[in-house]
Amino acid sequence: MPATQIFEHRLNLVAGYYGRGMLQIAVRYKSTEKDKAIAGRCGYLDANGEWNPGPPPAKKGPPLFIWRGTNQPDVLNDGVAADGTIYWKNPNLFGVITCFVGTGGFEFSTTEYDTAASYSNGDALTVAADGRLTKTTAEPFGTTAIVGFCSPFRQQPENFLPATSALAPSGVDSNLRPVLNFHTCFYAARSA
Repeated sequence: MPATQIFEHRLNLVAGYYGRGMLQIAVRYKSTEKDKAIAGRCGYLDANGEWNPGPPPAKKGPPLFIWRGTNQPDVLNDGVAADGTIYWKNPNLFGVITCFVGTGGFEFSTTEYDTAASYSNGDALTVAADGRLTKTTAEPFGTTAIVGFCSPFRQQPENFLPATSALAPSGVDSNLRPVLNFHTCFYAARSA
């Protein structure tokens, strides 16, 4: 994956606890899902303890939002130059990604959402099969997992005021990529 991917796919922590006790986990991704295990996507842990894209299965959880995914050089950089020279051995050759646990009190902005939909503050969000967020009209504790709610677009923690006067949940980040702001909240799906 080209290094430019680190700027195209992102999950930014806008607000919430940031420190050593933060709700995060380093896990391997399912080998068949490498292309979906990029920053900003959402998934869950399967029975093998591997990250999979999409909503957590019924009566399971929590959602895991990728912060450092396969698009980050420190996750999948083998240290080999184009001419074959080996400059270093990456300790993370096995594809370990870092995720935030979606049960914490976080506000995020992500590039990984359904940009064709329109969003309003307070809209419930679920996860598509590819790990992108999308709007849902599902009720909490229904047959669809809810992983968050849209919130007014703001930049990173230094800026507590909304980034625009429109107070809409979508905007453009510092890399000129469309992003969606949301607060994490998890309502597990029940069986149909």
